[in-house]
Amino acid sequence: MKRLVLGLLCTVMLAGCAATPTFTKADTTPTQTSRDEYECSREAAEAVKVDRAVSLGVLGPFWWIAGTSQREQEAVRRCMQGRGYVVGAGGTR
Repeated sequence: MKRLVLGLLCTVMLAGCAATPTFTKADTTPTQTSRDEYECSREAAEAVKVDRAVSLGVLGPFWWIAGTSQREQEAVRRCMQGRGYVVGAGGTR
């Protein structure tokens, strides 16, 4: 059991070290990009909360722990792409 918990914690920590994507869009100020990213992040966090609530009832708490960050980042990417941004590999925002 200790190994399982340790493995899950390591997975979560490593997921946080993944490259942060950059978002670019022609004729957009850095302020507008930050605002759009903030709004997309809030929407993604809400979506993951709902997803987590459903999964806790069905699959137990360990299903979402390792994948929450990844699912949230993917939701932010989709949102930003929907707003016309091009997603880069990583680096500074």
